[in-house]
Amino acid sequence: GKRQSKILRRTTTPPTTATMLRGSGLLLLVTAAACVGSAFAAGETCSYPVQVTTVPTSVYDGITCNAPVSTYDCDSLKPTTSGRGFWYLVTLPQDTLIQASTCSEETQYDTFMILFNSCRNNVSSSCSIFNDDYCDQKSSLTWTAKANVGYWLFITGMSGSCGYFKLEIIPLTEPTNQACDTGIEVDRIPYAAEGTTSSVQWSHSTCNGKDLYGLWYTLPWSDATATLSASTCDSLTNYDTYIEVYSGLCPGTCVTFNDDTCVSKARAVWTAVQGETYHIFVSGYNNARGRFLLDIEKVATVAHANCSNAISIKTLPFVYSGNTSLVPSSYTNCQGKSLPGLWFRMSGNNERIVATTCNTHNNYESDTIIDVFNDCSATAPCVGTNDDYCGSKSMVSFQSTSSQTYLFFVTSWSSSTAGITFTLTVQTESKLNYDTCYYSKSVELPSSWSGTTQDSVSITTGTCRPTGTVRSGKWFTFYNDVAQFVNVSTCQSDTTIATGIEVYTSCSMTSCVTWGTATGGACGNRTSIMFAAAPATTYHVFVYGASSQGWIHVEFLTQSGAAHSECTNAVPITSLPFSYLGETETAVHDTDVCLNNQNKQGMWFKFTGTGYKTIAHTCDQETDYDTLIEVLDGCHVTDRNPCIASNDDYNDGEINCARLSRVQTETSLGETYFLYVTGFGASAGVFMLDVFDESDPVNSKCTSPKFVPATSSISFMGYTTFSSVTNASCTGTLRKGLWYIIYASNEQITVDTCSSHTDFETVIEVYSGCDSSLGGVGCMAYADTGSCTPQSNVTWTAYGYRTYFVLVTGKGDGAGMMNVHFTRTPVTPLPTSSSGNHDNGNQMGGWAVFGIIVAVLLGVAMVVAIAAVGLFLYRKRSGYQLLKS
Repeated sequence: GKRQSKILRRTTTPPTTATMLRGSGLLLLVTAAACVGSAFAAGETCSYPVQVTTVPTSVYDGITCNAPVSTYDCDSLKPTTSGRGFWYLVTLPQDTLIQASTCSEETQYDTFMILFNSCRNNVSSSCSIFNDDYCDQKSSLTWTAKANVGYWLFITGMSGSCGYFKLEIIPLTEPTNQACDTGIEVDRIPYAAEGTTSSVQWSHSTCNGKDLYGLWYTLPWSDATATLSASTCDSLTNYDTYIEVYSGLCPGTCVTFNDDTCVSKARAVWTAVQGETYHIFVSGYNNARGRFLLDIEKVATVAHANCSNAISIKTLPFVYSGNTSLVPSSYTNCQGKSLPGLWFRMSGNNERIVATTCNTHNNYESDTIIDVFNDCSATAPCVGTNDDYCGSKSMVSFQSTSSQTYLFFVTSWSSSTAGITFTLTVQTESKLNYDTCYYSKSVELPSSWSGTTQDSVSITTGTCRPTGTVRSGKWFTFYNDVAQFVNVSTCQSDTTIATGIEVYTSCSMTSCVTWGTATGGACGNRTSIMFAAAPATTYHVFVYGASSQGWIHVEFLTQSGAAHSECTNAVPITSLPFSYLGETETAVHDTDVCLNNQNKQGMWFKFTGTGYKTIAHTCDQETDYDTLIEVLDGCHVTDRNPCIASNDDYNDGEINCARLSRVQTETSLGETYFLYVTGFGASAGVFMLDVFDESDPVNSKCTSPKFVPATSSISFMGYTTFSSVTNASCTGTLRKGLWYIIYASNEQITVDTCSSHTDFETVIEVYSGCDSSLGGVGCMAYADTGSCTPQSNVTWTAYGYRTYFVLVTGKGDGAGMMNVHFTRTPVTPLPTSSSGNHDNGNQMGGWAVFGIIVAVLLGVAMVVAIAAVGLFLYRKRSGYQLLKS
C-alpha cells in the first residue's frame, strides 16, 4: 500500500540502433517544414526547437552523440557553457505544473537537463533550473509553465556523455501540503505516504534557521506517550532528504531533526506526548529536491532516554557501556538544542568528580558530548560540558557537594538515529592514578604537586619524542585563560630522579608544544621548561623519569619570558651592520626546525635581504656558551621546512670560532629572513651577535663619508673587513677603515670605539680636509690607544666653524666590527680681540694675523721696487740705442 501513487514506467525492450535512428528521423521530419532554409534540423539549436504546445503529449526521443554543440549562457553552470543535445520549446495556453523527465528505463546515458527563459541568435540565456541524477543518472525538472510563455528545455549529457534518451512531459497536480498549517493529516500508525518536492514552495525552518523546499504532515497524538520514528530510508526515496519535527501550533517548536541516518536519507526519532500535535516536515539537504516515501511508526522506548528515568550511579568508580540507537532527543541547555542521548544521576560527595568517555582501547566508539546539570528542567543551568577533550570523546571535571544531585547527559552532534556507541566512566579525581592523559591531574597556576612515578604505566607515543621512546610518569592538565609565559619545573631538591617534561594541546599527543630533559646548570639532571601559553587553551603536561622511576616534585608557575624569544616577536634588524648583546637563559622554549624539531631556548631576529651575502656570527669574547645559529625564510611555516642554513662550532681553517657559530647566506633583495640564536643541546647563556653584508661599505672613502648629526651623543655600527683601502697623511699607508664627516662650531668633540661591540684594535685619525686621490689631508689628531685600550679615543676642541674628516681604522691589518661613538660638549667661543688669544691648532692668534699682513705688504713693496728697476733699465737701453743711431 506504500507505493500506490508511483509513476508507471515503461518496460519495453530498448530499441536497436537502426530503430532509434528511424524513430529520431521520423520525429525530426514532423517539424522540418518549419525550418526550411535553415542549416539545422528541428531541435538542434534553441532557435529551431521542437515545439511542445500541449500536455500530456507524445513521448520524445533522440540520440545526442551526433547532435551539434549548442552554446548557452548560465552563470550557475560556468565554466561549462556548451554541450551536445536537443532543444524543446514548451509553450502552453494556460498555467500548468509540468514535469519533464528522462527517467525512462529506455534512456541509456547520464542525462542533464537545463531550462532557459530566452534564446537569441542560437544562444540561450537566463537559465532558471537544471537537474542531474534525479533518478539514478537520469534527470527530471518540474516547474509551473505560465500561460503563453515560452520555456526552452535542453537535453544534454553530464560531463560530455551522450546516447539515446526518452523524454516525457506530463502535467502534475499542485501539492496541497506545502505549508505547516495545510499539512496532510496522519490518521493512523504505522503510516506511509509518497511525495515529491520538485515544484513545492519554501517553508521557513526554525530547527536550522533556513528556508527549505518540502512537504508537511500533521500528527495529532492522542495515544499514551510513545517513541515515534519518521523515516525516508525507503529505496523509493531518490534524493538527500532532511526531516524535522515540530510541536504545538504552526510554525511550532522544534522537537528534533535528522539528516543522513541511512546514507543520504533521514530518520527522526522523538517522544510523542499524549494530547500534543506534531508537524513533520520533509525537505532536502542543501535544498535538494526529489521523490520520497515517508514512513511513520512506533519504535521500542529506550530506557534512560529521558532525564526523569536516568540511570542511578550509586558507587564510584562507575562504568557503563551502551549506545543511543533510536533514542529520542532531549533538550540540553548546555547546547541550546535537542539532541538524542542517555541520562545518568548521582549525588555529590564533596570531592572533585571526573566523568569521561575517553577510552584509548575502544577506537570503534563514537564522537561524544557530556553535559552536567543539577535538575531536569529545560532551564537548568549547565554545571559542565565538554566535546572533543580526547580526540572526538569527552571529559568533564567539577567540584561536587554532598547535598546536590548531578545529572550527566551523554549525547553527540551526530543526527543519525543509528546512534553512538560509548563507555562512560565516573570517578573521584583523587582516586585517579594520573598516568594517562585522559585521567590527568587538574592543576591551577601557580601550584605544585609531589608524588612518585613508580606505579605509572608506560607510553611509547607522542610527537614530542621519537616514536617508540618508552617513558612513564604523571599527567597534569591546566586551562590557560590569558596569554602568558608558563614555567614547569622539577628542579626542586625533592625530585630524586632525572626527569623529562613534555607539553601537548590535546591527549591525542599529536600537537607537541615543547619538551625538555636534563636542563643542566643548577637544575642538574632535572628539567625546567618555559613556553608561551596561548589564551583560552588547555595544556596537557607529561612529567616522567628520564632513566628511572622515583619521587618528583612539579611546580607550575607563570613568569615573564625574555623578550624576542618567540619568532613572532623577532628583533627587527633595520640596517646593517648590526650588533646585539643578549641572553637565552630566560627565553621560552621553541621548536628548532633546522635540527629535527628539537626544543630549545633562543632569541629571534629578522632582517630584509640586501642582495649580498649576509654573515651572522657569535664569535665574540662576550659570548659565554656553546651557540647555534639558524637562518630561515619563514616563521612557523607548516607546509615545508623553512631552514636555509645553520651552524655550530664554526671553523673554516682561517676563522676558528671554537664552540661559537657563524653562518653566511646569499640573500635576495627585499626578501625577509629570520635568525635564531640558540644553543647546542640545552645550552643557554649570554651572546654577542654581529650581522653584516659581505660588501664594500659606502663610507670606506673620505669622498663619501657618513654624516655625523649635531647631537650631543650618537653611535654608529661599522664593519671594516670588506672595506676598500684608503690613504691618509697621518701615517701615509694604505689601510681599511670607515670615514665620518663632522661640522663643528665652538665645541669639544670626542670620538671613541670603547664598546663591547668593537672586536678589534682600532686607530682614530682626524683630518681637516679630503682629497679624492690622496685621501685625508691635514692630519690634526691621531690615537691608537686611550682610556679603553685596545680600543681608542681622541678629543679636541673646535673654535669657530670647522669641518673635520674622521677615519676609524685598525692597527696594523686589524679589521672587524666596531661601534664608533661621537660626543659633543659646547665651549665658550674665543674673544674677538688679539689679547688672550690662544692658538690651539684650529684658529690663528692675533699676532699670526698681523705677521701675515706685514708679509703681504713687504711682498707688494718688493714687487713695486723690482718693477721700478726694470723700467729704469729699459729706458736707459732705449736711449743708448737712439744715440748710436
